[in-house]
Amino acid sequence: MTAETATRTLGPGDCLARALPLTAMAVVILNNQWWKYAYNNFWTGKLSDIGGLVFFPLLLVAALEVARGRVLSRRAVILCALATALAFTAVQLWAPATAAYGHGVGGPLWAARAIGCWITGLAAPAYHPVSSVADPSDLLALPALAGAVWVGLRDRT
Repeated sequence: MTAETATRTLGPGDCLARALPLTAMAVVILNNQWWKYAYNNFWTGKLSDIGGLVFFPLLLVAALEVARGRVLSRRAVILCALATALAFTAVQLWAPATAAYGHGVGGPLWAARAIGCWITGLAAPAYHPVSSVADPSDLLALPALAGAVWVGLRDRT
């Protein structure tokens, strides 16, 4: 195999189709649906933060790539990780950002439920923002962004 054939060419959004971000999202789902209720301890409180910090910057990169129809630069990957770090920090430390997060996640969840009710002929559910509590100790999860940056920078020129 030559060096040319060994080099992988990325397409828009390909950074999400890697083991690390897919595993991170699976951990978030498992943690939020089962583990928090079964174990409810310090670690279950941090697992979703770690998984989200690995997954979200890459989701942001993928969304921008698909919207633009091209693979973004290494610099853009780092900027997406920094934007994620700033937003995450604000949600953990600033009450208005915490409330905005609850509505930012609650709105799309309500819309999905409302569409499901519409399809099945049921009445639309009442809107409720997602419950979110500012927790400065969640900032301990910020190093997980390194995983997102590592995956995002692979195979990029």
